Amino acid sequence: MSLHCERSTYGLTGFIFLLPICIKGTTGRQDITPGVTTTLEPYITASALSCPVIILVPEILYADYGKKVQFQGSVEAKLEYPTDGRWQKISNGVVLKSIDTNTAKYRNTSTLPPIQLVINNADYDDVGEYRLQVRISNGWCSSTTFQLQHIYGVLGYNESCNHTRECDERKLLQCESSACLCNDLYYPYGQTCYPRNHLEANIVNSIINASSIHFEWKNSSHSDLIQEYIVSIIDGNGTTITNTSVGKQTRFNLQYEFIHGNIYYCIFSTNVKIGHTGELFTVIKEKQMVLAPLPPGQIDKHNSSFHPEKLHLKWTVPINNTRVDSYSVIILYEYGERFSSSWSNEVTLPYRFQPDKNYTVTLYAISYGSYSPNYTEVIHTLRTPVLTITPSGYQSIPYLSNLEIKCTIRNHSGFPPILETKWQRNKQDLNISDLLYKGSSLDLMNPKLVINRIDFDINYYVQYQCMARNSEGWGSSTYDIHIAVIGR
Repeated sequence: MSLHCERSTYGLTGFIFLLPICIKGTTGRQDITPGVTTTLEPYITASALSCPVIILVPEILYADYGKKVQFQGSVEAKLEYPTDGRWQKISNGVVLKSIDTNTAKYRNTSTLPPIQLVINNADYDDVGEYRLQVRISNGWCSSTTFQLQHIYGVLGYNESCNHTRECDERKLLQCESSACLCNDLYYPYGQTCYPRNHLEANIVNSIINASSIHFEWKNSSHSDLIQEYIVSIIDGNGTTITNTSVGKQTRFNLQYEFIHGNIYYCIFSTNVKIGHTGELFTVIKEKQMVLAPLPPGQIDKHNSSFHPEKLHLKWTVPINNTRVDSYSVIILYEYGERFSSSWSNEVTLPYRFQPDKNYTVTLYAISYGSYSPNYTEVIHTLRTPVLTITPSGYQSIPYLSNLEIKCTIRNHSGFPPILETKWQRNKQDLNISDLLYKGSSLDLMNPKLVINRIDFDINYYVQYQCMARNSEGWGSSTYDIHIAVIGR
């Protein structure tokens, strides 16, 4: 024997009482279904192990106002079949009411096979969650919830209404001035609502050049509603170039001096009048036009550097006041292409090229995402020295050991003679007269660097490179050496 108690609220004029209600049960848990409470009537919850499986379909349903709604279900018994049942409407786990199946509203509803919940003449208050409870010998068992999700209004275009929900929203209607009319983003045509952008100018052809601009567009299938088109063209700086009505024509031409690389905002306003209501509105179509920038000019050889290790290019800007956002540079080399970009008309490329080689350079200008035609020119790099060192790359050197680095200067035919050499440590010139580098040399053909008694303080994770100069500039070793000192 167990005892289940709930508090119920009773009201008298000016007073509220909270009274416990206790129910005796002989078997099973005697508590409320988890997550669901009720103040309408107490009940005993049966053991989940004993409860039948309750299947209800559909889980979610939409219906038209005034129509019949029907949910169906089945019960699969585990130990025993239910002897009674009840339908409930709930909200957030709280029972709002138990369904009175004897009323006309729920006529033909049944809680035992054939199980069904019938809601006749559905209205907006019927929207919500429902569930079925069935009774077995040791208490009540609950189904999962299902929903009447939405009731659609059924009033058509121009029918009288009091609330928007009465209008058929699937037809894009809303209640306005006591009638079901198209909502604000739509317009009526033959009592059907269409998107207003259906009336905008449908651009099919657009051309801009330095002296003119041309547009063509298609009329809407409801062109009888269109009163006129107005074409506005605004310079990127905000200046209005034209604001012209073309009536019901579907083309526009303008002679004007347009600037290469500049952007122009073109606005097509469609003025519309709805015949039977007299409503006026305007539909806007916008299109951006960019006159492609002109290409860059020749590479300025006097202000460019063709050093293969620090190639710097400068070129003449496009003519005719072309507006440019940026430039792109492409250099075709032995293994493909090298890319770079610049906000100005010069760039230093972060790549190493071969000395005494021809390279094809392609330049083009970009403005508002529009590309100019390419400009292509061949450059020739300087004949700077070519050097290699041994060893190179990352080397782990034992603590307090000595290291000899050999530098080989390649004698290419036609290159100027070597004038001097030097060594660098972390990109800084090295004084090899220091005792630390005793045995080093600056030979013009095979210089070497000797590092004595390598330790952690001076040589830990440092970089060395060999440099040589001729009359056309300095060259550095192709690969440097990076030293990491390790314990013995």
